[in-house]
Amino acid sequence: MKITRFDRATCRELGARMAELLKPLEAEFGVQLAYTGGTYDSTEAKLAIRFKAGDEKTAIERARNEFALYAGMYGLSKEDFGKTFLFNGKPYKLTGLNPSAPKYPIEGKSMSTGKPYRFPRSAIASIKSAAA
Repeated sequence: MKITRFDRATCRELGARMAELLKPLEAEFGVQLAYTGGTYDSTEAKLAIRFKAGDEKTAIERARNEFALYAGMYGLSKEDFGKTFLFNGKPYKLTGLNPSAPKYPIEGKSMSTGKPYRFPRSAIASIKSAAA
């Protein structure tokens, strides 16, 4: 397939393919990677791949500890980490909090695709109702 113009679908396809091709680096260097989107216009695309140090177990434990530090700021408890909640009718897993991102401080992962997402503070109501 020869690309003559960039659009959302093409960028997503390229990003997924890049992540697939870089998978061997995860094991070789002991990192995790994920395609995290990017920007494009009709003639140029900038795609982002995020690398995280450590294995998945280490990353989850670090995220859990950070979540416990910030949970109270959002009216959540440390036990809410990993809870499944619905947002706009779709299921997500609560994976973290990012106080340095005031518009979208809630971090989650799609239960259907595994893709990471950020949510506004309004998602807290969904998280709390899932916990009840």
